[in-house]
Amino acid sequence: MTASIGFLFGLVAVLYSMVGHGGASGYLAVGALSGLDPSALKGQALALNLLVAGFSAYAFTRGGFLRLRLLLPLALFSVPAAFWGAKVPLS
Repeated sequence: MTASIGFLFGLVAVLYSMVGHGGASGYLAVGALSGLDPSALKGQALALNLLVAGFSAYAFTRGGFLRLRLLLPLALFSVPAAFWGAKVPLS
């Protein structure tokens, strides 16, 4: 069971990273369908998302496809918005 979850996490990472995404929604889907603990899964998905997105950003920047001049304003506003969105209580 754990080998198949690891394989699916790796598959999600490869597929999402090919387009420059981290794959958090894919990790959450695989974990939820596998019956993993939701409280532990949130942290794992975040860590994997940051890792894969970091590798993708590095590869895209190195390939000349990512312009930091365009990225900085987006990051400046999206990071606080994501923090605020995480603080919104859901019922």
